[in-house]
Amino acid sequence: MRLSPSKLLLLVAFPLFKASVVPHDIPIRQPTGLQTLDNDHVPQSHKIRGLSRNSLAGTFQTAHGILKNSRAPPIRPPSRGPSPGRGGKPQNEPSVQHPPEPKAPNSPGATIGDRIPEPGTLRPPPSDVGDWNYFLKSGTNSQKWLDAVFKSKQADFTPISWERGYKRVDHAPISWVPDAEVQAITKLESGPGYMLMNYKSEGAPTIAFNNIFHKDKGAIVALVNFKSQDVSAPAVRLKWSDLMWQSWKETAGDKANSLRWVVQDNIVNAHTESIMIQAHGKVGFPPNKNIGKFWYHGADDSMKESFLALAGTDNVRGVFRIAANYRNELDNAWVKNIYTIKSGPHIIVELGRGPRPAKRSDIQGKHIRHSSWKKQPITI
Repeated sequence: MRLSPSKLLLLVAFPLFKASVVPHDIPIRQPTGLQTLDNDHVPQSHKIRGLSRNSLAGTFQTAHGILKNSRAPPIRPPSRGPSPGRGGKPQNEPSVQHPPEPKAPNSPGATIGDRIPEPGTLRPPPSDVGDWNYFLKSGTNSQKWLDAVFKSKQADFTPISWERGYKRVDHAPISWVPDAEVQAITKLESGPGYMLMNYKSEGAPTIAFNNIFHKDKGAIVALVNFKSQDVSAPAVRLKWSDLMWQSWKETAGDKANSLRWVVQDNIVNAHTESIMIQAHGKVGFPPNKNIGKFWYHGADDSMKESFLALAGTDNVRGVFRIAANYRNELDNAWVKNIYTIKSGPHIIVELGRGPRPAKRSDIQGKHIRHSSWKKQPITI
């Protein structure tokens, strides 16, 4: 049978015409919002709105932000069948690959993004010298953070080496003469046994950190530390607490877990001096009382508030960082007492171990007499 040209054309064109017809039971799906990210066609439901920079029940702020280990969600290709979430998973659609869960805070190799966020510096800054409410809130954040770290048994932090951004100017044994009040509280003695370590930023003309260490007495003595003199690049800049821990470990060796005392000698921070004076008044110390002792665990309200305000000062916050970030190596040491010495002025932070007391009696009238200072008892 011979076909006419018109019939032959119809036979060739018919399959092409049939293929162009889409059956009514197969839905046509447009690209999803996730597929058009480059054109900013992201539905409002996919955008992150109103995220607070606080964590731990809105208590803590952190410079690292609240989003950790985030990555763009996987792109889902168009598929046959009902839309996801509106009638089940589409037929033959590949499984969505979710980001891996972050490591637990106490797991080996946990990074800074996996850790309980450290409290950041409060904003706005203090409204006046010794802004009580500001430093009370700052100290409360530090104490809650430390408690959370202990509760979770978070693994210790691994700081970058000080050698990446600093130059050690001095590293030598020296003799030191502490004030009588410092000796009475800590039993640190005049004479040799101290190790001096000074650091400055690479290329800087001035020393930024000047501290001494006593291995056998379990003591760090902060002599002169000026944050403004630390001009190291942000990527290698260390906090005072991380630099002190590295120095202490190098000095103490296998006794690093015995750290008990952190002495802030001859304080020049006006905020800290003001908070010291206010704290004495808050707990009812007489104006002529030189040495104050403050604690948190087992304290009444006024004592607890004064402790927290002192904890929020620049001279004490770093000790909370040491206790939290190096909890395991310090055998779970916690901030037990804060001593204030107005005549220095000095602050001494004592670390304790073991259970926290549920209640402590008032021992403010106890007299401590040092063997080399016998004329007048020192009352704490």
